[in-house]
Amino acid sequence: PIIRMLILTVLAYQPQTSLLVDLCGDGILESGFRKDPVAEELVEFGRTSVGMRSSVTAEVLLRQVVDPNLAINALIGLINRADKLVHMSTYNYELFKNLVRFSNLQLLFPEKDKGRASMRVYETIKHLPHCNRSPLFWLQYAIAALVAKDFDRAKAYFENAYSFAADLYEYDSYQIDNHYARFLLERALSLHDSDSAMAVFRESRALLFPQLVGERRHY
Repeated sequence: PIIRMLILTVLAYQPQTSLLVDLCGDGILESGFRKDPVAEELVEFGRTSVGMRSSVTAEVLLRQVVDPNLAINALIGLINRADKLVHMSTYNYELFKNLVRFSNLQLLFPEKDKGRASMRVYETIKHLPHCNRSPLFWLQYAIAALVAKDFDRAKAYFENAYSFAADLYEYDSYQIDNHYARFLLERALSLHDSDSAMAVFRESRALLFPQLVGERRHY
C-alpha cells in the first residue's frame, strides 16, 4: 500500500479516501497500518484524508530506495484496480490513462531500470479491458519498445495502434503518426542505410505535413 501511495503522489494524485481505499486496499485505514513506523514517518493521516507527506520524498524513495520489482508489482496492481474503476467517473478514467502513460512511467523507476520496467508493466496489463483494443495503450507500448531499440516489437505495436484506431469513428491518429515518424527515422539511423534515408524521410514527412498545414505550433 505504501508503494502504491508513493506512485500516486509522484504522479500528482491525491484521491479522496474512498478512492484511495479502492486503489490501495482497506488496510490503509486499519490501526496497525497507522502505527507502522514507516507509515507514521511517510504518511499523513488526517481526520478525513490519508496522503503522503512529501512528493519529493516519494520520488526519491521510488527511484533510489524501493526495489524496482516491488514498484513494478505495485504499479501493475494499481493499474488493475484503476481499470475496474474507469466507468465510475472522468477522474478515474484520467487516472487510468496517466498510470499507463509511458512518460509517467519514466518518473517511477531508476534510470537503468526504466526500459525493462515499462516493458514488463505493459506486457502484464495488455489484456485488460481498457488496454487490449486501445490505440493509445498500444502507442505507449510501441514508444517503450522504441526507447528500448526493439524495432521489430515497436513496429508490431504501432500496427496494433493503427488497427484499433481504424475501428473507432473519426479517430484522429496524429499522436500515433508523430511517434511512428520518429520510429521510421530512428530505425533508419540504426540501420546505417544511406540509400534508403531520403525515402524514409519523405515517408515521415508525409505523416507530419498535414499537421503542419492545419496548425501553427511552436515546432
